[in-house]
Amino acid sequence: MEYKRMLFSLPLPVIDQLQKYADLTEDGNKSGFVAEAIVERIKQLKKKRHQAKLRQAYQNVVQDSLDVTGKWKEQKEWEKLDNQLWQQLDED
Repeated sequence: MEYKRMLFSLPLPVIDQLQKYADLTEDGNKSGFVAEAIVERIKQLKKKRHQAKLRQAYQNVVQDSLDVTGKWKEQKEWEKLDNQLWQQLDED
């Protein structure tokens, strides 16, 4: 894997926490800890975006189903009226 050095600033309390947790989990490797944290955050964001897309797709399917059901009910009501009209015409 290729690496690139980056320079950025962090608040002092974040740096203190970074050092503490890097010491506990990465043998003091702050760069490794930050890289892993960024990768995990990106995964979270992608998952959240994917879930939002799924939620929207489900809502669209529900709306389409309701639209079809509504049209089906309207058609059934018209069929009743058609049947009544045909019965009246047959009787005449």
